Amino acid sequence: MEGNIKMNRSLIQPWIELPLLFGLLFAVVGCTGQAYEVLTEKSMVDYIKDVPVPRGFKRNESESRSESFPDKNIRDIDYVFTGNAHKMATKQFYEKQMPLYRWGEPVSVSVSQGRIRMIYIKDQEECDITMEERNFLGGTKLSISVKSKKK
Repeated sequence: MEGNIKMNRSLIQPWIELPLLFGLLFAVVGCTGQAYEVLTEKSMVDYIKDVPVPRGFKRNESESRSESFPDKNIRDIDYVFTGNAHKMATKQFYEKQMPLYRWGEPVSVSVSQGRIRMIYIKDQEECDITMEERNFLGGTKLSISVKSKKK
């Protein structure tokens, strides 16, 4: 009789474990899927005239700096922004918006240690955009660097 009980448990156990396993897999995949809001609008503030910033991102003044020499057509901009959007939504924003500002497609896209980096080139300038999660605060830290190439 005891052998039958063990056999019945072994028949029932997969029916309980499999749905739990699939439920867990669905939860994990669902959470890592496109569960973020798509960014379509740029900020009303033109922080950089030809590089859009997603709506809802604010510039961190203490980490940002810029220099420009219009007579020499030289810019050196390093701005840091924070926003509540997911970094993948921010990446998609730049993939769609940068060509509209004549930057074209990125010449380089890399992902390292959770950080997404996209590099664009236009005329004699390079635009380096980096997105990373803001740790426990949530949202994204966005760094934009525009540098004129040396002539």
